Parts: sequence; C-alpha cells; structure tokens
Amino acid sequence: MLSAQADVRLVRGWERDRRRGRGDDEGAASDQKHGGADDESGAQEHRPPRVQEARARVPHRRPKPHQTCALAEVAEDHPEVDEEVEDAPPAGEQRRAHPLTEHRQAAIAAVHAANGAGDPENGERQDAPKRDLRRRRGPADHARSRTGSRRRRGRDPPRSVPPPLAVGRELARWLDGRGSRRRRGPRVLRRGGDVGSAGRSRNVCSALRFVHSPAFEAECYPGLRNILRIISPAREGEDLSQSLTAVILAAGHGTRMRSRTPKVLHAVCGRPMLDWVIDAVRDAGADKIKVVINPHHAEVAAHLAEKKLEATYQRDPRGTAHALQQVDGLEGDVLVVNGDSPLLTGETVRKVVDAHRRGKHLATLASVQDPSRDDGRIVRSKDGEFDKIVERKDAGDELRRSVHEFNVGVYCFDGARLREALAKISDDNQAKEYYLTDVFLHLKPVDIVELSDPDEAMGIKDRMRLAAASRIMQRRILDRLMERGVTIVDPDSTFIEAGVAIGQDTTIEPFSVIKGTTEIGIECRIGPHVHIEDATIGDRSDCGPFVKIRPGTAIAEDVHVGSFAELVRTKVGRGSKVPHVSYLGDTDLGEDANIGAGTITANFDGQRKNRTEIGDGAFVGVDTMLVAPVKLGKGARTGAGSVVTKDVPDGATAVGVPARVIRKKSPRPEGERGGEHQD
Repeated sequence: MLSAQADVRLVRGWERDRRRGRGDDEGAASDQKHGGADDESGAQEHRPPRVQEARARVPHRRPKPHQTCALAEVAEDHPEVDEEVEDAPPAGEQRRAHPLTEHRQAAIAAVHAANGAGDPENGERQDAPKRDLRRRRGPADHARSRTGSRRRRGRDPPRSVPPPLAVGRELARWLDGRGSRRRRGPRVLRRGGDVGSAGRSRNVCSALRFVHSPAFEAECYPGLRNILRIISPAREGEDLSQSLTAVILAAGHGTRMRSRTPKVLHAVCGRPMLDWVIDAVRDAGADKIKVVINPHHAEVAAHLAEKKLEATYQRDPRGTAHALQQVDGLEGDVLVVNGDSPLLTGETVRKVVDAHRRGKHLATLASVQDPSRDDGRIVRSKDGEFDKIVERKDAGDELRRSVHEFNVGVYCFDGARLREALAKISDDNQAKEYYLTDVFLHLKPVDIVELSDPDEAMGIKDRMRLAAASRIMQRRILDRLMERGVTIVDPDSTFIEAGVAIGQDTTIEPFSVIKGTTEIGIECRIGPHVHIEDATIGDRSDCGPFVKIRPGTAIAEDVHVGSFAELVRTKVGRGSKVPHVSYLGDTDLGEDANIGAGTITANFDGQRKNRTEIGDGAFVGVDTMLVAPVKLGKGARTGAGSVVTKDVPDGATAVGVPARVIRKKSPRPEGERGGEHQD
C-alpha cells in the first residue's frame, strides 16, 4: 500500500502531465468536452485505476487555519483591529455577515482603491480587469513549487469571500511559498518593534517581518501592501500612517541679487543657501524632498542631481502657487518652504509639522512679529483667528501701519485638500500671479505657529540680506564650536565655515579664516591672520601668524609653521618645522625635518606640477631652491643659497649653484663608530 505522500505525488504528477498535454488522448478529449481538468465529473472516469485509488485515499484538503486566519492571528496582538476572519463557506451556503469596524472598513477601502472599483460590502469588483499576480513566476513561486502549494496556483479566490479574508489567504499562500522553514523559537517583530520568541504561526510571523523589508514594495501587489500597512505593527520611532513630503520653492530669478549665479546657490558660510533649507526639512522628518526650479538654471539641476534629489521645473513663472501645481505626488502631509531661507532650523520646521498634526487642521503656517519686515502680512479676524494674507504689493498704507505679523514662508498642508485648493485660486491681483497664500482662503481653519526668533524668517532677496544672513549663521557656528571646548579669542573677527571641525582646547586667534572641510586637532594654535582651506592639521601643531595653507595639505602632530609660509598639496611629517617665509608646493616632508627661511620648491615646469621629497631628519639651509622633481634623502643637508636640481643621497650634503654633493656619511660597520669622508 502506498504511503500518503506517495499518493499525493502520484495524483499531482498525473494531473500535471495531463494539463501539459502528455496525458491519454481520451482524458484530453474529455477535458475539452467538460471544460477543463478541474471538472470532477468529466475527469474522474478517465483517470487510470491506480490514480483513482490514490485519489480516493487522499482526502480533500481545506486550507489550514494558520493560512486562512492570518489576519485573525494578527488581530490577537492588535485589539484595534476588531475582526474575526472565518474560513470560506462551502459552495452553495450563505455567507455569514462580518461586523465591519472602522479599521476593517479602512482596510477594505485600501484594497479597492488600489485594485479597482467595487462594493466593499460584498467584495465585488466592477469594471476592473482580472488581476492575479500569483501567475508571475519568481523566486517565491519556485520556492513554493519545492515545498508544495496548498491550492492550485492561479485559481481566483471565491467571490463570496470578503476582501480582507481573500488578502489574508493570499498572504498565507504567498508566504508559504517563500520557503520559510520551521525553526525553534524564531525571533519575530512584535508590537512597537520589540523582539521576542514566536508565539504565532510561521506565516504570520513572516508577514510581520516582511511587511517592513525592502522586498515588500517590489513584490507585494497594492491591495496586500495597503491592508498590511493598516494592521501591521510599526517599527520603533516610526509612524507609518503619516508621511511628510517636503517641497522647496527655488524657481525664482533672483533679479535683485544682480548675479549670473542662481540665487539659491549663493553661499552662506561656505554652503549654498539651498543646502541649508534641505537640511532643515530633512531634520524635520521629511520622507521625500522635491525642489521646484527654473528650467534655465542648469547649475541648480546639476547640484540637485549630485544630492540625488528630485527636481521639478516651473517653465512659466506665474507665482508660487503655480510652482506648487507642477509637483506630483502631493500625498499625506505636505511641507512647503522657500528655498531662500537658509536660517531656518530643523527644530523650527518640526514645530510647524507637529502643530499641524496635533491640531488636525487643513493648513498650518509660521509667522513672526517683526516691524522691520515688509513681506506678506497676516490679517486676523476680530476673534484672533486667521483671516487672510496680504502680499507686499497689495498692502495699503493703513495695513502697513497697523499689521506687523508677517508670513515666514513655512507651510504644512493636508495633501488631498491642498490639491483641491490649488485648483480654486486665481491671479486676480496686481502682479497677475497665483499666490500660494491664497490657498488658505479655501483651507480654513488655519493654525498659526509664531516663531520666537525673527532671524529664522529672513528671506534672501539681495546682497545686503545675504551678508546679514552670513553674519547670523557665522555666529551660530562659532557658538557651537565654543560650546565644544574651542577657544575663539575674537568671534567678531574670525570666520569659520560650516564644514570645519576643530578639536578641544584649540585656540583660534583673531582674523583667522578657516574654510571648506578643514580638520584641526586638539591643543592647536591657529593665527592670527591665518587662511586655511580644505586642509588637515594634527594635534598640538601651531600655524601663524600670516600663514596660508591651501587645499590638499596634511600636517601631522607637533608641527610648527611660522610666519609668511605657504603650503599647498604638501604632507608634513611629525615634529617637522617650516619656520618662516617659505613656500612648499607638492612636497612630501618627512618627520623631524627643518626647512630654513626662504626655502622654495619650484614645482611647476610650465606644463605640469612635479613633486619634491624631503626625507626624515633632513636639514634645508636658508634660501635653498629645490627644483622638482627632486629628492633629498634621510638626514641630507643643503647649504645656504643652494639650487638643488639632482637627488641628494641619505646623509649627504649638497651646496652651490647648481648644488653638488660634497660629502656624505660612510656606512657604519657593526660595532664601530662611523665617520665622514669627502668625494
């Protein structure tokens, strides 16, 4: 007698061969007559006797509870999903009613919104093409073929089954086909991101892990993806129900800047002002960042491409609302900021977003009380609520005198209602533009968040405001450094860009300019009157006064660079000294070497830059000229005023114009004291 597994293999093998056309001719003819191989009345009589006996011994298997009730098992750990999932009723029986709670209605609506129109009460889909993505064979299908499918792949779920149950069964079958194995005490993701041992079926555990994996977006069909996002637990610190899309408006011409460079690329403390805004919205929790730019600003497009950000073009400049209309994908919460506001901080933007979500308003904006400003004014009603925003060009004299609350240019909207409001506004104003501020007339009530620091509301309109913003940002940078243990003798005369890193107990003297991505170690002394850019300075080194260190220079620990020295693309070893009035370009200087005053490396031959190598312990006399490419060995010496054009061996001394080697140290035999000899 065959075992149960052998019976199953025999029956499935015969049915598979029959479907592929390798069965008996009579069976194939019967299939055409009765409508297919799944017709029991037409197929049973054509099975060989052995197959019929095996099929009789194999009972008809209904889906197992852990497959059909995947959603019910999730609901055990999630009381907010009040749903009882049942097995599919036998053919011909009346389907029992399911109590539709708020969460289940949302789940069903998500399925139908993604997969087509239909009636969520009876699970029907109208005017929607039949989609069965299980037919797409991939790694999951091959794994399911190896482990064995519960039901024949490709059969649509019964129409009497409600949509959530159909999704639950699909999830169970699909996960079962991913080849997951039973393990003793697997670690699964529970509510709130906690990790513990498995207490549920392997399919549900796999579902909760997989719904947050990168493969989920690519492999799940939309209905399953939407319903799982409703019922699945979120990871710690992440709210999957709220998304934030940030839109940065940077399409202005910036005519008042009088510059060929786009306004948003003008630097504020070493960074384009657009980068400061991008950092602010990113710190506020924006999931997606979209930037609206002018199609003629190719530099801005290239800059965004380097940062891998999405650029949207406003080809016809007809106002800020028109710019926002060009952006696709305005879903969830939409944050809108101006690209010329570099002083905005992530903390401030986050306050606006949090206030919008707490108050559940359709729109939220930021304001500031500042009589010195002349931007769009916020007009309130008699009870103090928001009424409208009047732009500078449309404000009369009375309004200018009485209203001093100004719009900052930071907004948060409900995405769906924002799209509706954008379609209702007009250009009925003096500028004949579509103002974004007009959408608030269609999104009331509006919440207002008043900022405590008016500096953050500064928009860069011209060079004067650019200088003012740079001053404010510079003070923020210096304060941050001083809080970390850096001594800045005179902050008013010191300029340090945002990308600079300085170690503890380092002193910065007055009139020091430190730019780019310079890194300075601990206990250093810099200045006064020092210019350093894109260089590295080791611990306990000192530079200055009147020193210029150009990009590509790396100075090790305990190095001294004296007055009027200039270094570019040079490496200086530990303990070396470049006391004063020297130029080292494209040089590799070893450890404990000494460079005399007035030393110059002639690194450029008219076509290319050549390197100079100076070994450890070398002593270069004053006014020495090293014509690259040239190498001084370890312990080598040059006389005052020498012009070195050829390599100098280790321990040798070269003098003259052109320099020649006059003596060098002889090898020291073991156990004997060495001496010197002349060539």
